[in-house]
Amino acid sequence: MGERCRAAWAAVKEFARSGSTGGGGWLALQFRVALAATAALSGRDAVMRGLLAAGPSGQAVVRIRPRAVARSERSAPPSIAWVNVQAGVLSWGQGESPVATDVEIVFRDEATAAAALRGQLDQLAALGRGDIVVRGLVPLAETLGLVMDRLDLYFHPRGCRP
Repeated sequence: MGERCRAAWAAVKEFARSGSTGGGGWLALQFRVALAATAALSGRDAVMRGLLAAGPSGQAVVRIRPRAVARSERSAPPSIAWVNVQAGVLSWGQGESPVATDVEIVFRDEATAAAALRGQLDQLAALGRGDIVVRGLVPLAETLGLVMDRLDLYFHPRGCRP
């Protein structure tokens, strides 16, 4: 198993050992694992470091609209996680952001969020359809998307198994 595989699986195992998955079900847990892995790997991956250093700093929050909430409802769905980028360093946490956010990323529903997490969503088209709504500092959301897209290289490289 290569260094990238070891680093990715170590991040996942550490997150699992923490014993706290927070609320929000399986999809929220998947997002949190992806954010934990991104934070752990961003210090080791030169491309991630470059993207984070070149992009804007700020605080982001990720929300998924529950099925029971009407799409037209104005209140924000609960946050499943927040992400902070400062001086090219990414950190994250569960639930609502402890500080004011610079950008909010809201997925229309769980299916849309799951497709985005799996890399099976045309994000530009989803934005145009309103399946993903980004409010605030859009370049920060774009940078986070680019950084998280690199996770696939770690979780699915040839020969990488847990």
